[in-house]
Amino acid sequence: MPAKFDLGDYTTVPQLMSRFKAKFPEGSLQSDPPVFTEGGVYVRARAYRAIDDPLPGVGTAWEPIPGKTPYTRDSEVMNAETSAWGRAIRSTLEVLDATIASAEEVRNRAEDPAETMWASTLQAAKACSTYEDALAFLREREIITAPDSVKAEARAILVDKEKANDQKI
Repeated sequence: MPAKFDLGDYTTVPQLMSRFKAKFPEGSLQSDPPVFTEGGVYVRARAYRAIDDPLPGVGTAWEPIPGKTPYTRDSEVMNAETSAWGRAIRSTLEVLDATIASAEEVRNRAEDPAETMWASTLQAAKACSTYEDALAFLREREIITAPDSVKAEARAILVDKEKANDQKI
């Protein structure tokens, strides 16, 4: 069962930005261009306390592509940049709370219960020994109500099971 987090215990990036601007009115946030890696995007940001800040705060963040939650899907670069800004700002401010992660980062990493359920359903169907068992299991789990991508994976599992049964005969 996924852990429940109280996002009230975390500071949001807009709150950090407000603190940063209040403490460093001449400060600025700057990001390097995003770097796309296998499976995700990496962003590095700097929080300059002044125009001539010789040692700006640095923050990095990586987001998987595709995003794993409704909050990150189709906005992976923006989420990575926002997280990197929050981390860069934290490195310039006195840390007042015990966490480095922002409220957005915690929310973005929370598992989507439906995705977790369908993934475990597909895994269990793969473990079934026969086509008939897998089909019965998927029907019992109401695979018909699953997203199209999950239904496609279920069909592929059944095709593999059917091929395996044909080879045994």
